[in-house]
Amino acid sequence: MVMPERRPPRRALAREWIAARAARGADGNPQAAQPWFVWVHVFDPHAPYQPPPPFDTQYAGKPYHGEVAATDAALAPLLDDVRNSTRPTLVS
Repeated sequence: MVMPERRPPRRALAREWIAARAARGADGNPQAAQPWFVWVHVFDPHAPYQPPPPFDTQYAGKPYHGEVAATDAALAPLLDDVRNSTRPTLVS
């Protein structure tokens, strides 16, 4: 089964878009003292495994691992923002 949203480059852009939108919410709340909730769910990694560059060559022969690495890279800026925030935060 191939889902249309999994075709490159749309799939690669989706994970970056999701992380950027969540980061904007974490950063852009003028009432930082107020409770804030975000649930970030990315569809990756799912078959067919087709990691974007450079993960496709770094994980040649292991496309699942390439998808995981690409998703980690997309979420890293969001997690860095959360880590640097003064607001109490729970990530699970």
